[in-house]
Amino acid sequence: MTKLKDRRQISSLTVLLAVAYMVSYMTRINFGAVVAEMELSTGISRGALSMSLTGSFITYGLGQIICGIMGDKISPKRMITIGLIMTVGMNCLLPFCQNPWQMLAVWCVNGFAQAFMWPPIVRMMTTLLEPDDYKRAVAKVSWGSSIGTILIYLLSPVVITTVGWRGVFFGAAGLGVVMLFLWNWKAIDVQPSGEKKADIEGTAAEYVVFKSQSTDAVRFVNLLLSGTSSGGSVSERRRTSCTAFVSGFGGRSCSWSGGVCLCL
Repeated sequence: MTKLKDRRQISSLTVLLAVAYMVSYMTRINFGAVVAEMELSTGISRGALSMSLTGSFITYGLGQIICGIMGDKISPKRMITIGLIMTVGMNCLLPFCQNPWQMLAVWCVNGFAQAFMWPPIVRMMTTLLEPDDYKRAVAKVSWGSSIGTILIYLLSPVVITTVGWRGVFFGAAGLGVVMLFLWNWKAIDVQPSGEKKADIEGTAAEYVVFKSQSTDAVRFVNLLLSGTSSGGSVSERRRTSCTAFVSGFGGRSCSWSGGVCLCL
């Protein structure tokens, strides 16, 4: 696909992806922002409520694996649309849950939905932007997570005071609906990578795509093993190896490695 050259188009794409990432964060971390109020209002213990956070973390990691399979068959635009629809639905359902087990089920689905967000965003940037533009854009898009975190923790107390903790979930769902329409109106439809074979030779290093799952696995294991020869704690070496591994997969819509790295 032809790379974007016009600076206005590049800026518009960057802003759109940053806002999408911000909304995805606000529809994911809002549970943690209101968990204290939920404990007081519902009488459910903090430990029982925290099961939902743990469950969503696990399903988010597992979702990366499934996302890696789907990413070669479904366009990034459609994947993010699916993720937004799912997360809007789960944010609307959560306030109606009567016990921690229902909350756990709903928020696990939400964690899975969130796995459909960041990897397609990266895929769009690597497909549409030149390497230098990509480096600048990915830094700006990542600001969406910080802005989303600040907003949710600033606005949650106001919403709780005004309409209660349930309003935080309904408000996040409303943002998701707005983003859903904005996304389908403005986002460029990038074709899934499965429709054509990647020509690795001569491709920029930032965009190399490894189509073989076995190649991915060997590369990942080698990186982990190489980390054992360096100094520092085991967790530090694993994080360093995972960061190096994932950085090499910028051109892929998602990878099973995302879930593995998350668990490590």
